[in-house]
Amino acid sequence: MALPRIDIGLAREERLPAILLVIFFITLCIAGGASREDVLAQSVVRGVAVVLMCIRIVTRGLPDLKVYRALSYLLAAMGILTALQLVPLPPSIWTALPGRGTIASLPLPPTMWRPINLVPDAGWNSLFSLLVPFCVLVLVSALGQNTVRRTYLIVLGAIVFSAVLALLQAAGTAPDNPLINGSTTDYAGVFANRNHQALFLSIGIALTWHWGFENGGHLRDRRLWLAFCLIFLMGISILATGSRAGILLGGLALVLGPAVALLNRRSSGGLGLRRAVIWSGGMIVFVAIIGLTSLYFGRAESFTRATTMTVDSDFRIRALPVVWDIAKGYFPFGAGMGSFDAVFRAAEPLALLEPTYFNHAHNDLLETVIETGMFGPVIAGCAAIWLGLGSIRAFADRSQAARLARFGSLTVILVVIASISDYPARTPMIMALIMISGCWLSMASVPQTARNALRATPDPL
Repeated sequence: MALPRIDIGLAREERLPAILLVIFFITLCIAGGASREDVLAQSVVRGVAVVLMCIRIVTRGLPDLKVYRALSYLLAAMGILTALQLVPLPPSIWTALPGRGTIASLPLPPTMWRPINLVPDAGWNSLFSLLVPFCVLVLVSALGQNTVRRTYLIVLGAIVFSAVLALLQAAGTAPDNPLINGSTTDYAGVFANRNHQALFLSIGIALTWHWGFENGGHLRDRRLWLAFCLIFLMGISILATGSRAGILLGGLALVLGPAVALLNRRSSGGLGLRRAVIWSGGMIVFVAIIGLTSLYFGRAESFTRATTMTVDSDFRIRALPVVWDIAKGYFPFGAGMGSFDAVFRAAEPLALLEPTYFNHAHNDLLETVIETGMFGPVIAGCAAIWLGLGSIRAFADRSQAARLARFGSLTVILVVIASISDYPARTPMIMALIMISGCWLSMASVPQTARNALRATPDPL
């Protein structure tokens, strides 16, 4: 008796890239949650990325990046900037750069050439880290329009896995991950940092709203009720992480997620003001239930840390003037990608010496200025313009392709907000998430005539 054939709704040429994309996100779930360059996870993730890209190119040829041209240019600009900082310069040039006075005063050979990057090893690490988003771009570029719209299920699966892993950590039954530098007592799931986990779960809440409203958002729909359960799980997990930023990010996702989902439904049939008000009131009650439940069971660590001044938050405030002075001292060329740890130690006053070290500025926007000078903000500004124009186009579009694009915009915005007080975009998982969100947003930026020319695949039943 022959086994029944299962139709997954993928064209033959899409199946291998889709499988490779799933494998890559499984790898990220295992080893994509660390930002430090000295952990074993970085070699694992980048090695897998290279292998998967080679398989994709050998079997399917060079990727066609026309649809994702803007993302390709932005990624190339970041790579070129990082590489140029590693080019050795003659002494007459590098000694004249801002912030090089201390090194220039050392007894170095008079003919010694040095790059702009004060820590070349960290610069090479930053350059190789771009393999992660490039791998996502190469794999997604091989997928058709309908398949790209379904890739959010891969991301959502990774987020649910991280939430369940955090529950196991809270129960004391989760094993240590030798690939990353995290602790199972932080309830950080696949990440080494509780703030990154809270951001990841907040994005999961937004995507769960998108998944829950796929069938229309009727209360009799079992998918919507399952979405409620997943959102409740993620909300509890955010509060348990102890991340204060998670309270803001999770709250935004809880409110903006259904608002964007209602807009999606509205674009295909209209919901009316009454239903929108009912959903808004229901979300306020839902948020209150999550908070009260966490407080009752003593798991609202985020609320506790939000009402108290901890050692790390106090240090961030005290270090901010020093960080600002460093940024001004190395402007406009910067100290080099990945060099913050070294330049902060060189400028750290005795009053800030602690048993722990300050490896990041906990403000990725300011750290970008320190490491790249004026060039990083220019690239970031171009990305912000593209994001803004793409978001406007996505929210104005009434086609099916724009539905997930709006959540791609929301995902990137949540990452930007989190980067004001942390450094989530320096982890491979969030890098991949930013890139795939940009791909979702790019689908709505394609003109309708070009969109019709894309390879289309049938939606699953």
